[in-house]
Amino acid sequence: MHLTHHLLTLEVDNEFGVLTRISAQIRREGWNIPGLSVAELPGGLTARLTLSLLCPQSSAAAVTGRLSRLNCVRSIEYCTDSTHSIAELALFACDDGDEALKAGCSEVSGGVYRFCGKKDEIDSLIERLSPRGLSRSGEIAVKRKYPNNSI
Repeated sequence: MHLTHHLLTLEVDNEFGVLTRISAQIRREGWNIPGLSVAELPGGLTARLTLSLLCPQSSAAAVTGRLSRLNCVRSIEYCTDSTHSIAELALFACDDGDEALKAGCSEVSGGVYRFCGKKDEIDSLIERLSPRGLSRSGEIAVKRKYPNNSI
């Protein structure tokens, strides 16, 4: 079965158990979550959950349908490069600081570098730098004000 990547942002109630309910729905469907990011929104009553999913293309429409039926989900957006700005943050601990800086990273502290970019750019950077330590945020997205122009 061929799995395809889907990126969703959900506005959800900011309360105990919401992530469990969402992940349980995804688990029941047999989908994989390669990336997940959650941040509280202003006011504290809701949070934005950015969800990277791998699922069969044939069930992609069902993803939003099933998740939107959960009472803790206020809204769902399907993210694409044409409608959203999509990026990922990575922190690298590496010995070759000059190479990290040449690659566009900025130094956070001694030997630790930050890079923000597309997933494939970070994958390439990991291969190039062979970091001794690594942490990635997973993809996050924000809807563009004007869908045909980049922010």
